[in-house]
Amino acid sequence: MAANHSSIYKKYLQARHAFEEYTLKFLDRLGSDSKSRKKISLYNTIASWLDFIGEEVPDPIFKDGRSPNRVVMQIIPTLPSEDTEPKAVNIFIEDSLGVREKIGYTGYSTEGTTTAVVSGQINAHPDISSTYNSSDAAITLTFSKGSRYNGGRIIVSNAITYPSAIYISGGADSVTTSLNLTSEELSRIDVLLDKIAIELDLIYSDQKYLELYNIGLEREVTQSLKTANNLSLTAEDGAPLEV
Repeated sequence: MAANHSSIYKKYLQARHAFEEYTLKFLDRLGSDSKSRKKISLYNTIASWLDFIGEEVPDPIFKDGRSPNRVVMQIIPTLPSEDTEPKAVNIFIEDSLGVREKIGYTGYSTEGTTTAVVSGQINAHPDISSTYNSSDAAITLTFSKGSRYNGGRIIVSNAITYPSAIYISGGADSVTTSLNLTSEELSRIDVLLDKIAIELDLIYSDQKYLELYNIGLEREVTQSLKTANNLSLTAEDGAPLEV
């Protein structure tokens, strides 16, 4: 199976946890001989790579957007006097910055209230659609997903609305974590994580990942990081470290 964002992050989370446990025992096993110095160099290398992976491969988030809450309203036009013509009852949506857009209109019935007619402009709007309930003369506006109209309001000219203040809220944009890594780079990181697992005596599993993820393991490995665009690091002696 080809390495991807999700599979890499699952391995990374387990490797980071195992490395933190490894760190607690690391100092007790050190001495002053050359073998210990090699262990220190390896330790620093693993720490640097895990720090790099943590920065470049964050928790994969795929969160769908949410539509604003529906707006249900009744429109009662201002009745014209005998010697005046009825004024247009226009429906506007005003965003949080005060910018208005006409989205429809209603007309008069013989009884002086609004008809069931709502302008086709609403139904043709890319983000808003409407329905009318003749039993209670209620117009319902529904919105597409996103936060664009949050904090905005519905305004109707030459009429009284119920409720009198009609605000829009509850919308949310979709969230997707993206990577700036190529498929080749992800494959190299995948191989690297497998090598780190050998050093840490770790076996990756979905069960272990879920256990760590569910308890909210978010501690960071505090190690310095220096890397080039070709995914290479430099050891303490200046030698390049390649995957």
